[in-house]
Amino acid sequence: MPNVMFDFHRQLPVPPNFTSAIVIDLESRSELDLTKVGVAKYATSPSTQITMVSWRWAHETETRIWDMSSGSRPWELVWALRDPEVCLL
Repeated sequence: MPNVMFDFHRQLPVPPNFTSAIVIDLESRSELDLTKVGVAKYATSPSTQITMVSWRWAHETETRIWDMSSGSRPWELVWALRDPEVCLL
């Protein structure tokens, strides 16, 4: 499988039929090795935990970070994930 790097800081256009778009990146840890077991097994394993979420609006370059150990939810992200007019990239 090729190693593809995504430029997380590049501004992106909002897809048609959406009012805005948000780019999300997750960091996780698990007892399983993602490269050995594959995405489906890794993601559904009880030992897999999301440790950090970073996101930014597609039209911006500023990245926001949520360290899951901090406990408090970033409401901007929560509302964006619930909004059907926001496209997840």
